[in-house]
Amino acid sequence: FLMAPSVRAHSVRYGREEARLKHRRAACIFALAAAFGICKYCVARYSANKPAPLDVCQFFRQDMEGDVICGDLHISKYDFSWGNSDCETILPLVVVRPASDEDIARTVKRSAALGIPLSYRSGGHSYICDSIKAGSAHIDLRSRKSKRLYRVGDAWYAEFETGNTFSDLFNIIDRKRYSIVHGACHAVGVGGFYLHGGVHLNSLTSLYGWGNETVVNMTVVTASGKILVLNSNSSHQDLWQGMLRAGSNFGIATSLTVRVFETPEPLMWLFWARMTHAELIQLFQKGMMDPRVQLNPYYVNPPFFQISSSRSETFTFQFSLLHGPTDYWLNFKQSVEWFEEQGFPLSWWTKAFNAVVPKPDDLTSLGYPKA
Repeated sequence: FLMAPSVRAHSVRYGREEARLKHRRAACIFALAAAFGICKYCVARYSANKPAPLDVCQFFRQDMEGDVICGDLHISKYDFSWGNSDCETILPLVVVRPASDEDIARTVKRSAALGIPLSYRSGGHSYICDSIKAGSAHIDLRSRKSKRLYRVGDAWYAEFETGNTFSDLFNIIDRKRYSIVHGACHAVGVGGFYLHGGVHLNSLTSLYGWGNETVVNMTVVTASGKILVLNSNSSHQDLWQGMLRAGSNFGIATSLTVRVFETPEPLMWLFWARMTHAELIQLFQKGMMDPRVQLNPYYVNPPFFQISSSRSETFTFQFSLLHGPTDYWLNFKQSVEWFEEQGFPLSWWTKAFNAVVPKPDDLTSLGYPKA
């Protein structure tokens, strides 16, 4: 009461300001508490109503006719048989062994719905691991192995699902009566072979063209899960042409129909000869210009052992008479004579070897897929 009027007025104003600040702090604290309470309530309501975590395995198993393999233990023990142990460390999230085209279509759609990568394989090996993706929904077509040989007029055809290897096809195709463009290794899967060119170096590509040139029909599951039948007269001609050249990029071929030729497959010989590189080139050029033969030269050892371009080296010649006799000994005699006609007679030991040792036209027998 003894303060001056101006000081007393300032003190009153200060008290009022402090009171207002206290009220504001209290209001802010109340608003924050209310907001926290509302958030807590919303989270509790959402947690109570949200669906349980998705069971991916059960999701893929719905309406599936084939098998679905899930779980780290089962996946790690699954027999992929890639032919390259490095690929065995790349594991998918789920493996589907389809029993029908519809199973494949379901898997394609469900992997897309979940945002899971998709991978798929035919019946054979995958030396560079390009048939598998880590964490993917993996379609193993080895569960699809139906096949048949049939005739339409004078033409023969083989229709088969893409889980087959050529070893499987030779159970219905007698190569002493028929020819089909196939891989040098009989463990090669038919899908990868026919959808990416497909060359038979021994003789059959020289006679009948590339493997994809013998394909007349295929069933394909597209990236949208549609099931289409494709051929030269069907719709979707762009997809048909794409599937014939780089098929695994555009769809999953579930079955193929190819031409079969009612002619025995030519006999193949493995001859060894020592010659210089210049002589090798000369002989190879003669073979290339002769329509009667197929001549493929190889090093006996890997190229880094061939350190000289002048001294004699030992080369392997994979040789076939494209229209030679079917009789074993007569074909052998004429094959040896061809080398003599070119001025490169074969040694007695390579003749003896071919006379008594069966030729490994299937490189699988040499353990190659396990390299």
